[in-house]
Amino acid sequence: MARPSDPIVVQWSVYTDSDSSFTNTVGPGFVGGNCAFRQITTEDLSDAIAHGADLRSVYASHLGLSTRLDPSTIQFRATDKQITSQVTGALLHGLVPDSSQATALIQINDALDSLQPIYNCPSANSLFSTDSTNWTEHLTATKSLYKNLNKVSGIVTQDSTGWHASFDQSLLREHVRETMPFQLPAMQRQRHLTKCIESIYRLANYEYSYYYQDAPQIDVIQRPTLRSLGFWSWPDT
Repeated sequence: MARPSDPIVVQWSVYTDSDSSFTNTVGPGFVGGNCAFRQITTEDLSDAIAHGADLRSVYASHLGLSTRLDPSTIQFRATDKQITSQVTGALLHGLVPDSSQATALIQINDALDSLQPIYNCPSANSLFSTDSTNWTEHLTATKSLYKNLNKVSGIVTQDSTGWHASFDQSLLREHVRETMPFQLPAMQRQRHLTKCIESIYRLANYEYSYYYQDAPQIDVIQRPTLRSLGFWSWPDT
């Protein structure tokens, strides 16, 4: 009789299920993708290095910054997502070019991490839901753009995963495609495609501005929490 202390040795063998609907398509519009969420591109890292170098060119002489990282004068934070530490490392390469390692501060309580918009604030959700005329008009006015994007990306009209709640996900996708550069989705007219992408960037910028600065409820929601706790309150969308 087998004893509980004598389990059969199990090894892993990686395989791909040919019957899986995700074998050839991972997410809407990405055929043959195998990326883990989220990954940063080489071009994005180069961009972060450039930002660090720009910061150095502006502030180094004013603040007396060394070319090596001094924890007593510079501290930085990252989330528990690897991508934020990767960006930090690239930025520091430009800001303090003679440093080879650094330690980032990470908030131990994810629920209160000001770098991630996951802080639960029922009051903020309630305020946004009771006075969302501008946001509703914004989504209504962009229906034709969503329709065109659905055609080239494979996103269904009744999507429930956030693609139609804002242009945030579309912004990230098109930004990665352009900076890699990946081939952009095919459209009958290239000019029409360029116009769509420009609209995504413009509308996503409007949405960020609305949430953080322009919404009628911003004084009630954002500034008190910034003053007292130092983090953003982000309504669910």
